[in-house]
Amino acid sequence: MIVDGDRSGWLVAGFFGLCLLVALVEPWLPKPGVSSGYRLMITPDEIACEHPRRSREAIRWNDVTRIWYVTTSDGPWLPDEWILLEGERGGCSFPTEASGFNSIWDELSQRFAGFDYAPLIRGGTDDARHLCWQKGRAT
Repeated sequence: MIVDGDRSGWLVAGFFGLCLLVALVEPWLPKPGVSSGYRLMITPDEIACEHPRRSREAIRWNDVTRIWYVTTSDGPWLPDEWILLEGERGGCSFPTEASGFNSIWDELSQRFAGFDYAPLIRGGTDDARHLCWQKGRAT
């Protein structure tokens, strides 16, 4: 465009020059923290979730009557996949991105025979609740 005498060619060249500059500088720019702030704690007796902006939630393993996989449409800025352990007198919910979440897999397989992993594998972005395990339900 510049060679043909079109002055707008300088705008196009300037735009791509600016893009090149950003691409060269971007690796050295500070990256924002990705942590959600949720922390999962697992003990032999209970599971708990803590977050600086909400009350601590905990439930004893023996008190769990149902386990839900909950999806919301809140992402990507807020957690949108949750596990909810429900009991007769309370429960404990935590997002799948909570620190310490990976240690839950062994606990689920050892403590809750017949746990249905299919809803977690399918995932989701809509507001939904999927029952993964219920006390006394035949597997």
